[in-house]
Amino acid sequence: MGVKQYLPVAVLSSWAGMLAYLLANGNYQLFLKPGFQWLIITGLVIGLTLCLGMVFTGISSMPVQKNAWIKGLILVLPLGFIIAAGENTLGEYALSKRTMVSQAPASLSPENNPEENAEKASIPAPLPLDEPLLISDLIRQFSRYEGKKVRIEGMYADTVAGRDELSAVFRYFITCCAADAQPVGVFISRNPDSGFENNDWVRVSGTVRMTQLDGYEVIFMDLENMEAAEKPGKNAAYIFN
Repeated sequence: MGVKQYLPVAVLSSWAGMLAYLLANGNYQLFLKPGFQWLIITGLVIGLTLCLGMVFTGISSMPVQKNAWIKGLILVLPLGFIIAAGENTLGEYALSKRTMVSQAPASLSPENNPEENAEKASIPAPLPLDEPLLISDLIRQFSRYEGKKVRIEGMYADTVAGRDELSAVFRYFITCCAADAQPVGVFISRNPDSGFENNDWVRVSGTVRMTQLDGYEVIFMDLENMEAAEKPGKNAAYIFN
């Protein structure tokens, strides 16, 4: 009995193991929005069912398809990507490929919940200098913070594509998965001697205002201070709607 007879079971077992790993401790959230956990669970159930069916049917009785090794290796390739990604997020690479604009995705917009807006509108906006302001809150309620000093935390990008004079502090807003992640945050003037590198987690404070960049309205911070911040959980770079 050739080794090829074991290939389908080996591939399915590998996928089942990887799906189980992604479910453990919420590791799938590095790639997928929490609401889509059912996709991982469904894939795990299907993979285990097929794998067990092959085992109990008898591996030796399974036909060997032509080019079985090639097909098996193609199916294993995505597993290599997941393993290589580890706990890394999209990082500055995706920021260089996407425009970070101040206009939040629809699900981040406060206009979606009029009752909640009316309730929040009656509450004076605090100046969050002791505790960092969430980037999502800065975007949702920017009119309250415009022209005021705020402090936020996020990932640091030393340069922005096409704008070497700018840096950015941001997180990623996810609608479904990492493929549609949109960077949201603030631009700051670049300081080549800042001592920070791409993907460092930083805390910045300064006055925020709206400005124009390549035809878009973006949030710019007149930086007063930037310091290293302790990197939070592995999924903290993402904002889920």
